[in-house]
Amino acid sequence: MKSTNLKMFEGKLTKVRLERKYPSGIYSNGFVHFVGNESIILQQYHDFYCEGYCVLRVEDIIGLRSSEYERFFEKMFKDEDLLSKVSAPSIPPVDSLMDLLEYFKDNETNIVVECEFEGEEEDVFSCGKVSGIENEIIWIKEFNALGEWEDEEVGVELESVTKLQFDTPYINVFAKHLPDIKKST
Repeated sequence: MKSTNLKMFEGKLTKVRLERKYPSGIYSNGFVHFVGNESIILQQYHDFYCEGYCVLRVEDIIGLRSSEYERFFEKMFKDEDLLSKVSAPSIPPVDSLMDLLEYFKDNETNIVVECEFEGEEEDVFSCGKVSGIENEIIWIKEFNALGEWEDEEVGVELESVTKLQFDTPYINVFAKHLPDIKKST
């Protein structure tokens, strides 16, 4: 899909359903806040619940729907006073995934980094803070499902990142219960 097809939805209270080529997360529903040549920022919704923001690669989007189904959802959103909660994230609209990761690193933002694959290869799901970026490798200080910071950092190749998530309920609740990263290392 070309970013120009998505541009008409940028910054509008118009719900979309994006189809992506990965079987683990084929549909993404929500509101488009930024469209660049390489990536978009979508405020994600599952049914009527905000799931935070995601950054998707434009090249992975294979379909777009914004039809009578989405118009009906918008009506319900408005009637339930949910449309007023749709808002752009408080991050700079950068087109480069590298620039966005640098921003998250500099601001010590907890994020989810996903590497999704079409074949038999297992998807990568990493939660934590970007601790470094060098030679197209993102280093992540991860936290685990017990709310503990892992000792070892994980390196992820930038070209394999298909989705970033930030300001999600999952990340925000975990962040409240994580020890100070400096005390745990």
